[in-house]
Amino acid sequence: MQKIKKTPTQQEAYTKLSARCALAEISPQDAIHKMSTWGMADQEISVVMKQLMKEDFINEKRYAQAFTHDKFEFSGWGRQKIAISLKQKGISNTLIQEALKEIPPATYNHLLFQLLSEKARNVQAKSSYEMRGKLLRFGLSRGFEQDLIFKMLDKLPNTQDFDETLS
Repeated sequence: MQKIKKTPTQQEAYTKLSARCALAEISPQDAIHKMSTWGMADQEISVVMKQLMKEDFINEKRYAQAFTHDKFEFSGWGRQKIAISLKQKGISNTLIQEALKEIPPATYNHLLFQLLSEKARNVQAKSSYEMRGKLLRFGLSRGFEQDLIFKMLDKLPNTQDFDETLS
């Protein structure tokens, strides 16, 4: 026998989402998606969202800042990957740029250098050219800017010499 789920009322949805928001930041898009999976009508979703935003349970700026901090500090993501992810969450470009400005440039550069150094120790390459290519792709996949990756590669040992003969 299959249990039929009932659609929550506006008050029940508000209660569930406000409790979730008290534990962690969620984007407006995620909250809307959650309510639509519960089977709520667009008008009801709008009312609940207005109430959540009015009472500051959902705040796009705060979400963008928290997301940026967490993805940079704990996941080692670069600015580009963070920006793309926030854009997919429906965050405005202005708020994305504000959040990215909070990453200290020296810390950002240090993280990239550290990631590239660690990766270089584990990469198998026949030449420094091949090593640089693999490290460049790694840095790009983490969301770092190409010109900054090249600057960091120039500081790494065993990635500057191009005099090996390619067979």
